[in-house]
Amino acid sequence: MVTRKIIYSTFLLLMCALILELPPANGAPPKYYKEKRAFYDSLSIVLNKYIVPVGNWGLFEGTLKGLQSHIGPDKMGLMPEHNRVEVTMKNSPPLLFSRDKIDTNAIELIESLSVVFDTAFEQFGDIDKTRIIHAAITGMVATLEPNSYFIEPEDLERLQAQNRGVFGGVGLEITSKDGSIIVVSPYDGTPAMHQGLLPNDKILAIDGEPTKGLRIMEVSEKIRGEKGTPVTLTIERQGWEADRDIVLIRDIISHKTVKSFQMEPGFGYIRIISFLGTTDDDFAVALKNLAKTSQLEGLILDLRYNPGGLLNQSLGVADFFLNTGVIATTDGRINSENKTYYARPGILPSDYPIVVLINEGSASGSEIVAASLRTHQRAVLVGEMTFGKGFIQTIFPVQTGGALRLTTSMLLTPEGMEIQNVGINPDLNLAPALLDYEKSEGSNRAIPPTRETGATKDDPAVQISLDILKRSLLLQDTPEEELEELSPEQSVIRKRYNGLKKAVQEVSPRMKVQAF
Repeated sequence: MVTRKIIYSTFLLLMCALILELPPANGAPPKYYKEKRAFYDSLSIVLNKYIVPVGNWGLFEGTLKGLQSHIGPDKMGLMPEHNRVEVTMKNSPPLLFSRDKIDTNAIELIESLSVVFDTAFEQFGDIDKTRIIHAAITGMVATLEPNSYFIEPEDLERLQAQNRGVFGGVGLEITSKDGSIIVVSPYDGTPAMHQGLLPNDKILAIDGEPTKGLRIMEVSEKIRGEKGTPVTLTIERQGWEADRDIVLIRDIISHKTVKSFQMEPGFGYIRIISFLGTTDDDFAVALKNLAKTSQLEGLILDLRYNPGGLLNQSLGVADFFLNTGVIATTDGRINSENKTYYARPGILPSDYPIVVLINEGSASGSEIVAASLRTHQRAVLVGEMTFGKGFIQTIFPVQTGGALRLTTSMLLTPEGMEIQNVGINPDLNLAPALLDYEKSEGSNRAIPPTRETGATKDDPAVQISLDILKRSLLLQDTPEEELEELSPEQSVIRKRYNGLKKAVQEVSPRMKVQAF
């Protein structure tokens, strides 16, 4: 991390450079002003808001490669040599750029890019200028980690639809890890889930085309398509002797994110499939419906195979059970990205014990819900280590259309612990045989729990959770000295949490016997 002073200096340098591009007060704007300004705005965001400082030269080289990929290597040549690069375009004289000058001077970076853009626009007048700029932004952002990328205008609409809970495709949440495309989790009831795709599956190819070198957005685009059309994913999975081709038939992915049912009077079950635009509202309705039948004495909150989604929705769900304290924090490069999210008092009275089910497909927002409820002694966690996805991306619209998706901060637990590549440990580990309830007949492929297959009253993980809830109500004896400085509300929570911990300790030896 660099100091605030250096960040501020870089910001001033960049602003000075951008002023050179502003239109005069009384007159026409400079040539290609709109197109270039869209790029410069994107560059400013990367330099000042990306989670870690980025060198000017790397961004410059990425921009050139993005331009070359769009214009074509036969029309635009790049000849890197030591600490410089020579750029040739059609009939223009060669352009020579020095790393030493650009890497230490934001103004030199802006001026060099301006020369490149002006030359490209003049030499390739038949190519849409906005497309050239978008290719430049794409190349620039491609130098960052895979979760940051440029979203084309036509893709932005799909992303917004996905956040609303309606989108086309096969129903996969993916990420990039060590240069490979990895499945975070399949969405409930989708072609990906029906075909048995699992967290940490590696997608090697799409319709025979290798995914190596592709970014997340590119992979998503190749997987998406019209309803009813097939797509073949080549999958590598730990434990398989060889890779397998899995054919999925694309569908319109539309689902509610919350499913619930009553286990028995006083005990409810709620599964959150993902955190999309209406999740916290749907969750509130599910809670009220469960309470209509009988007063809740315990709740099972199932976050298995929940890949996350919108941060505000996961914060809202955690807030249902917390009246005070920190739910999560974010750690970014600049002050505006360093945020602390607190629980609001009096949202919903709910001091009954909770068991949260998690597994390797629980990621991001679901990890925050699990961690915050345990930190504030509202729940115990049952299952297995979560996925460990803690980067937060911010969407920045671009003037010419589309948007910049940029990693701006890290998501931290209430105690300030990192989640990225770490995950959340359960209080009670369950063997996969107990956690992945159903197996399809004639196959060893585990099918993730859903409302129809697994997440029912007969699901072993759900039964174990119910057992813990019932036992906890009988094990709430707590020494008075432990309660002396607590409020009445805090005392109730402490007693019930102690009951949960004791219940887990009682159940744990039995689980070890079953596991072996």
